[in-house]
Amino acid sequence: MGQSTSDLIGRLRQIARHVYPVNASQLSMERFGTYRMANYVLLGVVLYHTELPIKRDTVEALLRSDEEKEALQIGFGLLPDAE
Repeated sequence: MGQSTSDLIGRLRQIARHVYPVNASQLSMERFGTYRMANYVLLGVVLYHTELPIKRDTVEALLRSDEEKEALQIGFGLLPDAE
């Protein structure tokens, strides 16, 4: 009935060009003491490792707090350079 995380990642890799398993919730909780920064961590991963047509400077200008900017930066440096 239930699938393991590695099974799900494997299936995603069959249909998606970029798959980056990241436990952003855990990272956010460990670093900031809240899950609220998880989306900013993931946004940093996406901006750095995909061809999303949004510039980093644009996103940073829209962020309100230093914590949001720090979470974005964590996402940028989270994974090694992609294939």
